[in-house]
Amino acid sequence: MSRICTKCKNSILDNEELDMVAEKYPVC
Repeated sequence: MSRICTKCKNSILDNEELDMVAEKYPVC
């Protein structure tokens, strides 16, 4: 499952562990 960057709307590969904030507001 991929995420969408909250700034540029590009897709982000779900290959990194993100913290609580990054989970809700992922950015590339």
